[in-house]
Amino acid sequence: FYGVGVSKFWSRDAMKVYSRVLSVASYISLRDTVSKERLLERCPLNCEVAVAPDPVFCLGFGESAEILKTQAHAQVLGINVIAFSIIKRFVPELKIGKKDYFDYYARLCHSASSDGLCPRLFSNGSDADWDDVLDLKEYLISVGVEVELEARPERPEDLVNSVRSFDYVIASRMHAGILAFSQKKPVAALVWDDKVSSVWKEVGGGRVTISSSIILEDNPWVLVKKALNYSLGLNINRKELEYVRRSIDTLLNNFPVN
Repeated sequence: FYGVGVSKFWSRDAMKVYSRVLSVASYISLRDTVSKERLLERCPLNCEVAVAPDPVFCLGFGESAEILKTQAHAQVLGINVIAFSIIKRFVPELKIGKKDYFDYYARLCHSASSDGLCPRLFSNGSDADWDDVLDLKEYLISVGVEVELEARPERPEDLVNSVRSFDYVIASRMHAGILAFSQKKPVAALVWDDKVSSVWKEVGGGRVTISSSIILEDNPWVLVKKALNYSLGLNINRKELEYVRRSIDTLLNNFPVN
């Protein structure tokens, strides 16, 4: 098992299935320490459990900046939206309704537009996320906030191409942020679960993350800009990602060959 993250919520059926499957694993590599702690708390294991950064961090590693250069255009801020139901479940202490959640995006888009950026909503493609993206777009129009909408990705390469077209990315789904980083895009990652910040710490990017309490801020754009600016510096030094490649080699060396 490689590159796995572990949620804080497991059903009884999931516990039974995972325990049975993982009991025959010969090697497990998790993408962050929080996931490792959660797994070891719930499943008795008889193999090595390693921690290495998510392999998606390496997706664009080694490609020259020239290849990823975009044509001259208005600066686009890709805003990745996660379903409100996820926020409500994982961060109940925020005590917000869906309108409060949408108002956060309204403030964010308004401030970004005032800074000369073009906000564009996008999703990772899940049904719940996409439904909320459409509802959010309609709500933003109703309150006078101009925003564009990126087409829903149907395949992984669609999402890669979408992210490549942005100049900056605010990511609510973890892989939207990781993918943006791999494509050398300034990124700010929303933390709605402890594993999000833990994943980013594996590549020295702790300051790329922003607390979910930002949803309550009057001007969330101020905190987002700090994270985006920090990620610019982080993108310059990518030596940490060599560890990702080494972890893949470790996996292959530990994989039993019949």
